[in-house]
Amino acid sequence: MSARLFDHLRSETESLHAAGLYKAERVITSHQGAAITVGQDGGQEVLNLCANNYLGLADSPELVTAAHAALDRYGYGMASVPKKSDSRASSALCSSWVPQMKRTEAMP
Repeated sequence: MSARLFDHLRSETESLHAAGLYKAERVITSHQGAAITVGQDGGQEVLNLCANNYLGLADSPELVTAAHAALDRYGYGMASVPKKSDSRASSALCSSWVPQMKRTEAMP
C-alpha cells in the first residue's frame, strides 16, 4: 500500500473517531439470539439487532443437535460452490426443507 494512500486512510479514520462516527468491532462471545454477550470475561449483554437470524433458528436446540449430527456424517465445508460442482446431500436437503418450513416457494 502506498504511503500516500495509507496517510489518507489514517486521516479519514481519525476524522471518524473525532466526529464520534467510528464503530469499533465488538466480539460476540455467546450463542446467537435476540440477546447476545459481547466482550471478554462475561462481557455485556446487549440486544442483537443486526443478526442474519431471520428464520429464528440461531439458538434452536434441535438445529444445534442436527448440525452436530451433520458434522459427524459429512464433515465440515464444501470444496466448491454447488453451481461449480456437485451439491452435497445436506445442501439439497436444506434447500427443500427451509421453503417447506417457511411455507414459501423454493428459489431456482
